[in-house]
Amino acid sequence: GEVELENLPLKKDALRHIGLPIEVRAGYVGKVKLQIPIPQFRSVPWVILIEQLCLVVSPIKLSEWDEEAETQAAHDYKLSQLDSLEARWRADTESAQVSSYYASSYSLWLSLGTNLVTNIVENLQVCVSLGHRREDGGPAVYPIRHHPSHHSVSFQLKIKDVHIRYEDDETVPSQAFAFGITIDSLTAQSCDDKWMPRFMGQGASKTSFKLLELTALSVYCDSITADHLLGSLSLAELVVAMSQCLVQEHQFLLSPVSAQAHIKRNKSDQPLRSKTQPRIVCDVHLEEVPISLTDWQYGQMVGCVKGLLHIDKCCRLRKYRPDVSVKESPRAWWTYAASCSVPGWRREPAGAWDRALQRAKDNVAYVDIYYKILTNPTATILPEQKILKDSIETERGYEELRALREVCSLSLTLTPARNGNNDYFLVVVSHSYPGKERE
Repeated sequence: GEVELENLPLKKDALRHIGLPIEVRAGYVGKVKLQIPIPQFRSVPWVILIEQLCLVVSPIKLSEWDEEAETQAAHDYKLSQLDSLEARWRADTESAQVSSYYASSYSLWLSLGTNLVTNIVENLQVCVSLGHRREDGGPAVYPIRHHPSHHSVSFQLKIKDVHIRYEDDETVPSQAFAFGITIDSLTAQSCDDKWMPRFMGQGASKTSFKLLELTALSVYCDSITADHLLGSLSLAELVVAMSQCLVQEHQFLLSPVSAQAHIKRNKSDQPLRSKTQPRIVCDVHLEEVPISLTDWQYGQMVGCVKGLLHIDKCCRLRKYRPDVSVKESPRAWWTYAASCSVPGWRREPAGAWDRALQRAKDNVAYVDIYYKILTNPTATILPEQKILKDSIETERGYEELRALREVCSLSLTLTPARNGNNDYFLVVVSHSYPGKERE
């Protein structure tokens, strides 16, 4: 079977959750191709091809900042993380139940995923090169362990024409610059013990060999003008502009460099107890690493970091910005200025103790509601309970919600201790705060 997709644009919010005030201004993947040889499923390599991966990133523009959309996206991401934790807990606690839906489905997908990743890692053949070079024949953490029953599947993963470019005309006043990373060629393939490219079956040897070759990795930082910014171009114009950018002269931070690495991995399932026998051995060979940094480039980097910190602070505090003018309410603006300038300062209105009491009651109510959901996933909660649950999940942060949910999951895990041990509360506390000792 074969599937091929072309001219895939990258979403603007693709980098939303990396924790930096940057966004994708433009980007595309020229071609994505998947070849699965159905007749020769395990004798012919699978081919995954990604061609012309280009990305243009820029700082977030405060004039385009949508507080409501960003808040909703962060809320959705927070809930997805919490749902992932719940699914993992159900799979762990219900694994002994034959009829458990969560345990069977979650374990099935986890098994398929780890099997696939294991095969990729053990049989990987990767080729990365620039698109103008032609090739014949024509890229919750769990430990991945190989099992003898796994079947060998050879993969060929190819990426062509990779160019990542950061453009900035915001952080440094009256100046614009571009920071880019390009790779001319990167190959990673399975080898024999003589470092000759060759596909090795899973049971052929207790040691796997990988050969990595990197050719012409470069990093540049150029001074540009406003008319050389590529983020506002259309897809067709961006394709031409990124191709032209590759052949232009650059002010390199890292001039094109090549390297080779030999990786040898011991695949034994038994622990390696000898200090002289490591699990992974990697020999890296570098010819030359030409690094150059000018005063101007250093100044741009420092200014960029400061500017990004300022943008991040403005985005976080923008929701406290008064909706009235300074003339209409100077007091509100002075309060806003103080809250932005003094770290951790936030004027609390009257009735702080009353709010603390209400917050504690909400915590208890949320734990009770979530306890019902954990014990019976198909149960229907009352409308007022759903409203309270949604409001708490909107108001509270991820860490606080995770702590409240862990109270429920821990209480269910330690239910036997509740029935026969008067120190159940101390057991819960000791699990929640492992650094504390009982007195």
